[in-house]
Amino acid sequence: MDINEIIIKLKQLRQEGYEKYITFNGARIRYTVIGAGPVVILLHGLGGFLETWGLNMVPLSNHCKVYALDLPGHGLSDKLDGCYLPDCATGFLVNIMDRLGIERATLIGHSLGGAISMNTAANFPDKVDKLILVSSAGLSKRVPTSYRILSIPVLGKLTIMLTGKYLFNRGMKNLFHKLDFLSADIRSLVMTNPHKPLTAEELLDIARRNVGIGGLRPHSLMIDKLPYIKTKTLFIHGAQDKVFPLKYVNKSFSLIPNAVVKVFDNCGHLPHVERPIQFNETVLSFFETQSP
Repeated sequence: MDINEIIIKLKQLRQEGYEKYITFNGARIRYTVIGAGPVVILLHGLGGFLETWGLNMVPLSNHCKVYALDLPGHGLSDKLDGCYLPDCATGFLVNIMDRLGIERATLIGHSLGGAISMNTAANFPDKVDKLILVSSAGLSKRVPTSYRILSIPVLGKLTIMLTGKYLFNRGMKNLFHKLDFLSADIRSLVMTNPHKPLTAEELLDIARRNVGIGGLRPHSLMIDKLPYIKTKTLFIHGAQDKVFPLKYVNKSFSLIPNAVVKVFDNCGHLPHVERPIQFNETVLSFFETQSP
């Protein structure tokens, strides 16, 4: 499917209404499901929402049953304290899978969603068929200095007050390599949050739980778990990712046995948005070559 066909179908789905809700520990969690076949679950990153997968859900749904959800506190899902850390978020995901009758699924996780996906594959291998990690968090202790500064009392709060939009809402220039692909349709269908974004204070709290002055905190680091992941794995990373620079994470790719690595040139932190056609083709090709 080309980009125009995807956008037309996505608009149609929006008009028909694709939202569903499920309750977890008293919180309403929004999700959508389209297609039929092997189950795929799409997990967005920090500050994201299920719409960010809009350019991928439709093409993948021609081959799979695709679920996308708003993680707790994101999009239109209610907040759940602690579910921004990998272990809690993994418990949340496994519970949701059980509630939806999903015995096993391929997990496609972006950024924070990638760390959750890795943690799930390491701790619940029977629940994960294949693993696709997109610009994933948790692959290196090293993070950009701008993020480590936020862990410093007073200075961190002052920094986010002065430059929070750039650092946390991660203005378009920080997320993407170039902005020329961002049409009005893509902005409205994929990059517009259906709800108010997390506040600066909430984002600062999440950052401090995951990042310290020395880099990523141990409970958010997945490196030690990677050799134990036996799931068929595909890494997708943008060569110009400014959030998790390739030079910080590329050594971790080889820690999962027989993992496939695809680096997209001229691409930033959201390969599935900035290079959707290449992304969809790469994922579907991986499915074909890694089938039993």
